Amino acid sequence: MPPSLSTSPDRVRTPLAIDFPRIGTVRPRSATEIGPSNWTLGCETLDRDFADWDEYKDYIPPLGLKTIRLQSDWAKCERVKGTYDFAWLDHIVDDAIARGIEPILERPSPPNTRRARSCARARTARRAKWPPSSR
Repeated sequence: MPPSLSTSPDRVRTPLAIDFPRIGTVRPRSATEIGPSNWTLGCETLDRDFADWDEYKDYIPPLGLKTIRLQSDWAKCERVKGTYDFAWLDHIVDDAIARGIEPILERPSPPNTRRARSCARARTARRAKWPPSSR
């Protein structure tokens, strides 16, 4: 079950004495409720296993984020020289697109491998809208 964000007027509490009249409350809107957005979420640490996509992916759409940035570090894609494994990246890209989130891939150049670069570009183009829509 996706997490829900509190939209109650009293969802934020502070010990500060704020002497202003309340004029309203900002209601969070999910990614499906808004049009284009220039907000992105940096998911650059996924390629180094510092974070786990499956642990926080449900929180992204309710926050109204429509784009994530991913690094597809070559060391994780080619752990064994000459053997390319994009399964970890395919999982994240496919899941993000299914949630209406546009992934932007940032990748370092693979060591001396034009064919691998072409494969990565082709895989991304098949999954994501390519070229990305202008904002």
